Amino acid sequence: MMRSISFMKDSVGKLLREFAGLAIFEALKSIAWALLLLVVGYASIKNLIIFQPVFAPYKILLMVLATVVCLLVGILAYRAMTRNLPRFDRVNADVRILKKTISYDYRSPTQIIYRRQYSLKILRNGVDKFTDRYRWSGKSEIEPKSVKPEHSIHHLAEEHFFRFFEIRFNHAYNRKATVEADVIWDLSDPEGISHPVISATIYEPTDELVMHVILPPKGEIPTATHTIAPEIGAKINAETWEAPFSNNNVEIWPLQKPRLLHYYELRWKKPIV
Repeated sequence: MMRSISFMKDSVGKLLREFAGLAIFEALKSIAWALLLLVVGYASIKNLIIFQPVFAPYKILLMVLATVVCLLVGILAYRAMTRNLPRFDRVNADVRILKKTISYDYRSPTQIIYRRQYSLKILRNGVDKFTDRYRWSGKSEIEPKSVKPEHSIHHLAEEHFFRFFEIRFNHAYNRKATVEADVIWDLSDPEGISHPVISATIYEPTDELVMHVILPPKGEIPTATHTIAPEIGAKINAETWEAPFSNNNVEIWPLQKPRLLHYYELRWKKPIV
């Protein structure tokens, strides 16, 4: 019970921090301040006219002046509060990811099934493929395979330690269509050198991201390290916390509306070979 309450508090806290970091929230705060100043200015002018009737003929001019001053103060406040917020160009994606599930299933300490499942909503006409990336730190060569026979997987050039691949639908879909894709890797790590981590960077608008790890059964409950960062390795504005696996040897980390262009990582202790 206490763990559920703590999880709810953490979840609510994260949502509030995310919302507080949005520029629209800062803009609303600035508008609220401007409206407050406008009300104060209106009340001050009204009282000024009551006590100093000589200003009554200039009531409209004074109200216009007060409005301009309040708008300027609001603009300056908005710029001051948003100057440290990052600016990005609008993401121009072919798809919206309704759900992306990344799973790491240990069949033994050295044999792992790695899987990525996608539910994609097409955003423009003529889309016939989807590109993603992964990183394998083991020595053995691996090839991704499509679980769905109508799709084919093609490796692209490796960049910055990541291996890029295309899911080719072998059919062009038009806007508003939904496509389900499923890619699987059969990993072998006899030397035990691969890193126990799964991660994702959110390049397309994503409704839900799920990270799923299944370890071989053992006596003690393992610990998972969760990280959310602006980029891989970032220390500024990065969030990291540890928690026991949610169900003995199984950890499921669901994320609703993960932030665009942010990095999400789930790390754990490797099973003993």
